[in-house]
Amino acid sequence: MPAKRVIIRKDPAGLGTFRDLDPIVRARELASFRDEVAKQGPLTQKAVQKWIGSAIARQRLLAGVVFGHIRWPRSLGRPLIPNLGDAFEFLHQRLNLNGVDTPSGPVKTGVLQTMPAPFVHDASTADEYRVAFQFFADFFNHFSYRMREGPWERPAGLRPGYRFLDPYEIVPFTNDGTQTIFLPDIQVRYVPLIRVGGMRVLK
Repeated sequence: MPAKRVIIRKDPAGLGTFRDLDPIVRARELASFRDEVAKQGPLTQKAVQKWIGSAIARQRLLAGVVFGHIRWPRSLGRPLIPNLGDAFEFLHQRLNLNGVDTPSGPVKTGVLQTMPAPFVHDASTADEYRVAFQFFADFFNHFSYRMREGPWERPAGLRPGYRFLDPYEIVPFTNDGTQTIFLPDIQVRYVPLIRVGGMRVLK
């Protein structure tokens, strides 16, 4: 089942994108978003919606933007790499629909086009590790992600086990290019191993 997402609807008067903004206005609103939202802690739908309000320029600045997070408690440790975001791989594809005439009539066919990689950054807090990502999307989209193989630190008291992403799925969604979308948080889960006789098995 596709993951539920939060869509920030726009006032019809605000239709347009950042390309429609005067460069001075764009720079001003980007600075405002950075200082009033991005630097104030984990990015949330509520905070972004409050910042946008009814301001046309802000609606256009974030039109078509998709936000999301991968998060997990610090008690599970972190990947043993300098850049937290490098522990994960993201793939955004757009489905381009084409019409083909057949003896039975026109048929729609689709080709998946790989889009630029999402912007990824470390958004960790005092309580949990967070990897934030964002990208621009319009029309029909597929978004997938996975955890790259590699060692993680093992904090004291954490039994041997394995980590996985929840949910782990391909997320299909549409965006008319004017909406700002928040995907549901992806969580790193941990399953410890237990010892049965001389063997370790999943708990």
